[in-house]
Amino acid sequence: QAGEPGAMPAGSFAPRVTDRRTGWPPGRRKARRSSPGRTAASGSSLFPPTALEEAIARARVTVPSDPYAARLVDGDDENHGASENCDGVSRSRYVDDSLLKALETMTFIKQVVLFGCNLDTRPYRLPVPRGSILFDVAPESVHVHKKDGLKSERTRPGSLHVQVPVPAEATIEDAEKLLARRGFQGSKPSLWALEDMGAYCTTPEDVEDVIVHVSKAMALDSLLVGSVGLARGVLEEDQLKDVLAACNLMGDCFPLTDYADSLRSPGSASKGERRAGSGVRDILFYGTQVSRSIAEKDIYQAWTQLAEEIDEDYFDNFR
Repeated sequence: QAGEPGAMPAGSFAPRVTDRRTGWPPGRRKARRSSPGRTAASGSSLFPPTALEEAIARARVTVPSDPYAARLVDGDDENHGASENCDGVSRSRYVDDSLLKALETMTFIKQVVLFGCNLDTRPYRLPVPRGSILFDVAPESVHVHKKDGLKSERTRPGSLHVQVPVPAEATIEDAEKLLARRGFQGSKPSLWALEDMGAYCTTPEDVEDVIVHVSKAMALDSLLVGSVGLARGVLEEDQLKDVLAACNLMGDCFPLTDYADSLRSPGSASKGERRAGSGVRDILFYGTQVSRSIAEKDIYQAWTQLAEEIDEDYFDNFR
């Protein structure tokens, strides 16, 4: 592991706030936004029935870098530090560093949504700023398992950990409603982490459906970071960039291997060793929201209607 959490390696991997006035990056077309309900994930269960088993398996690979993960797995795997598992460590490291860097530089963001990160222990181990609210959206079975394993632990002082248990049969739409009921405000900027979307997305359409729904809950200037791993050739960077553009998320994506190689120290194992023969290709991504969330638009419409009713002009209240 190179450096401390929050210290991104040199290069273009760190999420950055994009100036909304400059428009879209050169050469990147703004794709047409997907319509809700079009993709395969909509209307079906968000998380698979085997979510807990898969979460435990994924948590094993982060044991070397996560002091709490060992309490959430069986503890009988002697290959925690195997080289083929370093992709999981690098993926977790990217999300960790991105979250901390964003919270440090974008001080107006207080809401953090850990969406589908399952046995993630960030509320316990990351030094997030005081006043941060971390919404942990995961299957009910995962929350129960995490609560049992970490019952003697406390979250970071000054921060609030809000658990959002999602029933097994719940859809992405249900998860959004549960998040709002737990206090999430779509009218305020937020920071979203969608780590390892391959755990609950099996096709590019599933990935698009989740990002579309999430983007609609992201207020202006909110930030999304995440990773997705699907079979090689199923999802390419250009496809994911078009999905981000369609959702008014200005950002970028790149192979996990490029980021992992930037963390490697001289003399370490050669490139390409990771996930040998797995057939899975991981992509990291980030995007800044340059549009308004549904909640913001609702507020705007309400104020507009009120202004019309009393014959006053309140448009200067909106930047």
